[in-house]
Amino acid sequence: MKKFGSLACLLLLLCLLTACASDRIWLEQDPGLGWYPTRVENELAGPDPLEGFNRTMFTINDFCMEWIADPVARGYGSIMPRPAINAMERVCLNLEWPARFITTLGSAEWKGCWDETCRFFINTTLGIAGIFDVAEWWFDIHSTESDFGQMFAIWGIGPGCTFVLPFCKGTNVRDTVGFIFDCAFDIKTYLPYTYLATLNRFVVNQQAYAPIVKGSSDRYKTFRSMYTIYRENQLARWKYAKLNQLDDEKEAMFDEEGIHDRSARVL
Repeated sequence: MKKFGSLACLLLLLCLLTACASDRIWLEQDPGLGWYPTRVENELAGPDPLEGFNRTMFTINDFCMEWIADPVARGYGSIMPRPAINAMERVCLNLEWPARFITTLGSAEWKGCWDETCRFFINTTLGIAGIFDVAEWWFDIHSTESDFGQMFAIWGIGPGCTFVLPFCKGTNVRDTVGFIFDCAFDIKTYLPYTYLATLNRFVVNQQAYAPIVKGSSDRYKTFRSMYTIYRENQLARWKYAKLNQLDDEKEAMFDEEGIHDRSARVL
């Protein structure tokens, strides 16, 4: 029965992603459309036909952040020094390597896939299970910050409508489904006694969440907009990283040709 239940859930997720097939018209394709507030909101975040449901789910998340995570973060932060919190966060990121490996591979980002693999083995060994980010500090190997939501976006899957679930960082159908896949390929999901890592991540997320909604008259709309901008910036960095990589390769090729031409002239 469990197998049939898992299969049914997988089919449901695939149907949701299929419904999000991207039909968005980018500004670069039609500059005459222009940017105006409603267009920006629909272009980046997608429509919000389930606003009543989404606001209810967001209220649950907001309540937990305000009345549970914040007191816990204050108590936890008074006991654990900041370097220890950062070290635990690096351990959590190191254990999330399988998802980043698969998503970079699925995005045909070969260099990123190689970098993530090197980071995992270097930080697991020299970095003592990821406590220290030796790969970045010593070897300048940075994380791609890739996830399934980004991979689906690169495949051409649009965000779909706004869709918020409790304790889920996604704010649209694509990223919510991606988050479920991220959890499925997270090593922490299958390790016992990982409550400390979960608590540490809870505190880190709360510290990032509090400044976003502080003083906002509509926390739901503020968080939705800010998180959407953050996700779009992630996708833009990924896109521009690939473009910059191509530019660097072309520049290196031209430099080599220039060197050969100058050598030929000297000869």
